[in-house]
Amino acid sequence: MKGYLIILFGLIISLNVNCQTNSNSKIEKDIIIESFIVGKNFHYNPKGFLNTPYGRVSVLKKSTFINGKLDTLWWNRANGFLHYSLEDLRKDSKLYKSFEIDSIYRRNQKQIKEYKTRINRNDTLFLKNENKILIIKNSISK
Repeated sequence: MKGYLIILFGLIISLNVNCQTNSNSKIEKDIIIESFIVGKNFHYNPKGFLNTPYGRVSVLKKSTFINGKLDTLWWNRANGFLHYSLEDLRKDSKLYKSFEIDSIYRRNQKQIKEYKTRINRNDTLFLKNENKILIIKNSISK
């Protein structure tokens, strides 16, 4: 019985030390939303619209990146958003390639240059190229 308590105590100490070392590292979370400008009579997914400085936009897809790596992706459909985790996308490489995720995030600077106008508000960047809007929201937490 004492052996189990010693092992349990050792496990608790190692988890506590691990939590303390990880708590000092910063987690950078980026949200990238691809969308396009629509009129007020346009209807698709009632929850898939945002009001931006450029007007009302319909969200195509929303990607969440944690420390530069894709975490989740939401794809706007008529009956709601379809949620894909990184594991789902790894299983279906054709689907992963169809979302062009790498070109959005890794070649971010190149794609940003293609957008003609930009508005920066707090931690959110709104980019516009013709009727396409790219919204990038950055946040850092401990």
